[in-house]
Amino acid sequence: MILLAALLALPLIGGIFAAMLVNSKLSRAVAICALAANCVITFYAYGLDATAPWISSLGAGIHLRLDGFSFVLVLLANVLTLLAVCYSAESHKRREGLFLFLLLTTLSGIIGVFMAFDLLLFFLFWEVMLVPLYFLLLLFGEEQRQKAATRFLILTQSSGLILLISIVALYVLSGGTTFDYVDLLARQRSDVDLVVSLGFLLAFLVKLPALPFHIWMPSVFTNTPVSALMTGILIKTGAYGLMRFYVPLFPDVTSEIAPYLMILGMIGLIYGSLAAYSQKDIKKILAYSTIAHVGLILAGIFTQSSIAFTGVAVLLVTQAIGTGALLLICNHVYASTHSRELGRFSGLFASMPNAGVFALMFVMASVGLPGLGNFVGEYYVLLGLFQTDWRIAVVATIGIVLSALYMLRFMHRIFFGEQSGVHQPSDLSRGSILVFSILIAIVVFIGFYPSLLIDTVSRSWGG
Repeated sequence: MILLAALLALPLIGGIFAAMLVNSKLSRAVAICALAANCVITFYAYGLDATAPWISSLGAGIHLRLDGFSFVLVLLANVLTLLAVCYSAESHKRREGLFLFLLLTTLSGIIGVFMAFDLLLFFLFWEVMLVPLYFLLLLFGEEQRQKAATRFLILTQSSGLILLISIVALYVLSGGTTFDYVDLLARQRSDVDLVVSLGFLLAFLVKLPALPFHIWMPSVFTNTPVSALMTGILIKTGAYGLMRFYVPLFPDVTSEIAPYLMILGMIGLIYGSLAAYSQKDIKKILAYSTIAHVGLILAGIFTQSSIAFTGVAVLLVTQAIGTGALLLICNHVYASTHSRELGRFSGLFASMPNAGVFALMFVMASVGLPGLGNFVGEYYVLLGLFQTDWRIAVVATIGIVLSALYMLRFMHRIFFGEQSGVHQPSDLSRGSILVFSILIAIVVFIGFYPSLLIDTVSRSWGG
């Protein structure tokens, strides 16, 4: 229990100390040390399962577990946040301590979501991660940050309230004695599973976000300084919720609605791809690209296939890294050009060769080039789709082809062609090069040696 509790407490404690320090360099140093320690602890805590009493009168307890699936996502959350803090060292000077406190508090909530095996405790962490993230958007966002933060809060809080009602309903229908996920999984429930399950489904689809609940995504992507955190960690909680809780707890309902959710995923994949191709804002291209990836992930989850589940887990990691890195590069391009509009600048490769090389590598990963991590995830998902419904698999293949069109257009319009509209843009710093080198190394490692990741996550569902 001590190691699992430390995973939750260290980011929070580090954030509090970072907020108390006046010197921004010391604040960042404290945050980096806390996150680095958490990465190490994650390895030592792998496989642990611990319980402790909490609200005994309600049957709610503290049940934390770090199995293969949770381990991968917790490690991803810690590593990406650590690299995001290192990368942001040059750009966040004002109220640095407050920024780090909110960031690390959000991380604590996200880690709790990935480890909680008591539904009431899961809901607590589900809500904890939203409040500091709202203030991150509101206080450190860009021009339309208030609109983006308000839209995000209303949608997520409303769906969270419905999730709580559904958790309580499931508790009552299961005998009113426990919120423990393992115990609930073993119990038979009445035929009202469909109604109860809708609250779980809605909350997870909003956070994913799947159509038509995606409306908060583009504004958040374009108005927050923590875009990499958003795409790399937060939206993965929606997919995790579906895979960990919804599908196992409601297998009969899942089988009934699975064809419709797979179709919804394909609609999202095609819609996101076409919308991404039509965008002028470079960050909105990546926002709609993420919506397209979410469509493929949603379809993979509702195949109810262990093969597709494994592919989805790989995609959660590789898409988080790839899109998060491209968003950081977009932030750098915006800082150099003071514009995010395609057509206002071009030919940046001549002045920003390091940024161009990394952007090209992450674009190739995004379109599923063999030898890079996304290809492995997409292959497994497509294999699961073909085994379930070949028609859905054909549409998914078309959507993946479309991703190449908008991502290559994204790359060409920014970095290639004759340079225009920008005078002496700055290239990546040494620190940024180190961050991007680590990220691309992870993507390449997964592409050439995926078995380590696959074996780790597949144990969580017996695949």
